[in-house]
Amino acid sequence: MVMEYVENIVQLIAILFALLFSLFRYISSKKRGWLYSVVFFTGSLLSSYFWTAYLIIMGGNPNASDTLTYFGWNVSYIVMLLLLLHARKEGEKKYFNALMLLPIPLNVWQLTLYLDFGGAVNSIYQVTICTAVACMCIRDIIWHIKNRKKGVGTPFIAIALLVYVSAEFGMWTASCFEGWAEIVYYLCSFLCSGSYFMILLAIRRTYGRDSEKTDVFISKKIQNIIKGSYVAILLICSVGGVLLGCWIRDMISTGLSDAAETEAYDIIHIILFLISIILSAFAIAIVLIVYFEQKISENNRLREEKIVAEQSNAAKSDFLASMSHEIRTPINAVLGMNRMIMQESLKARDMMPKDRESVRKVFSDITDYSGNIDSAGNSLLSIINDILDFSKIEAGKFDINEREYMLSSVLNDVSNTIYFKARDKGLDFC
Repeated sequence: MVMEYVENIVQLIAILFALLFSLFRYISSKKRGWLYSVVFFTGSLLSSYFWTAYLIIMGGNPNASDTLTYFGWNVSYIVMLLLLLHARKEGEKKYFNALMLLPIPLNVWQLTLYLDFGGAVNSIYQVTICTAVACMCIRDIIWHIKNRKKGVGTPFIAIALLVYVSAEFGMWTASCFEGWAEIVYYLCSFLCSGSYFMILLAIRRTYGRDSEKTDVFISKKIQNIIKGSYVAILLICSVGGVLLGCWIRDMISTGLSDAAETEAYDIIHIILFLISIILSAFAIAIVLIVYFEQKISENNRLREEKIVAEQSNAAKSDFLASMSHEIRTPINAVLGMNRMIMQESLKARDMMPKDRESVRKVFSDITDYSGNIDSAGNSLLSIINDILDFSKIEAGKFDINEREYMLSSVLNDVSNTIYFKARDKGLDFC
């Protein structure tokens, strides 16, 4: 009897620690693996607290319905299956190996033994889910063994869950026998408690360490308040539920017959189940608060990024408009100078000057115009280089080159660029 107390209390403490660890890591990192872990251990806590508290209060196992007794564990089995599906790699989804079917005949045999102990519907449900998990774990492990030379990561979650379901099946099978099987039962129970820590380690190895950088959606101060509040609620409700159950037991046992006591004690089942629901509900509420806070923060960040993108697009539009104007200006100078060259060339062709000085003047003017074209072309090339420099700035590859320049040359280039455009508009430019 002492071992039964020890076994249940150890398992409850392991679940409480694992739940707190998972919840705290989820609050800090918001990783999907810790979310599955929180829900898994929350379900386990619901049934484990109900069972252990009733054992402490009444000195025996609950005689409530299977639905009430195993509700939390049944929920945790589904979450365990979802965690395994989420953690599997792409190549594992379609992989098949005959060895993965090994748990099926063994568990069918186990079901025939356990059917009368855990209730037909409850036993079939539990064995079916855990058998599916065992088959998938074996498949993932075999797939890893065959592909480990390709650098495939170790399936830590599959290994941890296989140990967990193996311990569960060992407990269920051993509970169907007496004598030496009792020792096997307790060994499997302690192995099950140890597997909770294996699951925590597996999730941490699979989804990354806590030291990895993650976005902070809730301040450290608020995180600490949430963590401290839940620890306080957990302690108060856990201890308070046991004390309340003992007080009700003592009150009921006074002046009642054995038959009346048996019926009256049913209220203890209800109270303990409600306290278990409260403990689980607060954990789920914290998860929802963190989840929605994360979504709100992400939406705000996306909204800010949208505003920045719109401002960036507007700036780019202004830049393109400005560059279009800047490019048009030297092009006008090039076209204007080229037109002057054509005019002077045609004029010289049709009316060739007689004296040498006049011919030299024509070629001198053409040379000046060509020089202006060269200057305007260099200005246009400079503008294009500036545009390319903006691209380099955005890519973080822009280097500043310090060079000497002549101010008179810059002023001359500006003058030549706008002179002909001003003349076409009838404006005087000095």
